[in-house]
Amino acid sequence: MPMPVSVTAKRSHCGNAASRRIDQTIPAGSASVQYQIKAFRGQLEDNAIRLSFDLDRDACTCDLKTLTSTRELAFELLRLALKEPRFDSEPVERVRSQILADLRRRETDPEYLASRSWFATAFPHHPYGRATRGTPASIGTITVDEMRAFIDTRIVP
Repeated sequence: MPMPVSVTAKRSHCGNAASRRIDQTIPAGSASVQYQIKAFRGQLEDNAIRLSFDLDRDACTCDLKTLTSTRELAFELLRLALKEPRFDSEPVERVRSQILADLRRRETDPEYLASRSWFATAFPHHPYGRATRGTPASIGTITVDEMRAFIDTRIVP
């Protein structure tokens, strides 16, 4: 039996939120959450490492760029981002706000609106017909547990 569209759509939008969080993470320790996030981002910046994740209709991609001399550190930071992601409330809400601002901006973009309309018309009962970045309603209701589950089952099984 297929899941209701609203539940399925919410779960697919969960990936966008989760993928935008995992490149801003570091495992728990004795330092404050803000310090840990800054330390992780600082390690990337100080060592000329670029790490980002994106999600589209068909794939979740990771972009890792590093110098040969910092490759061991780069792969360790990638491992931490994938295997030990943090979903602390302040950063999650910050990313949620960024996604919502992006969605508001897109609602005034004619190219985006035409694309959304085309996909919704061409694929009315298929995941391709849904917004890949979510909707304000779906983004507002995604929980941390759902983001963790998405990472655990779809990104790093």
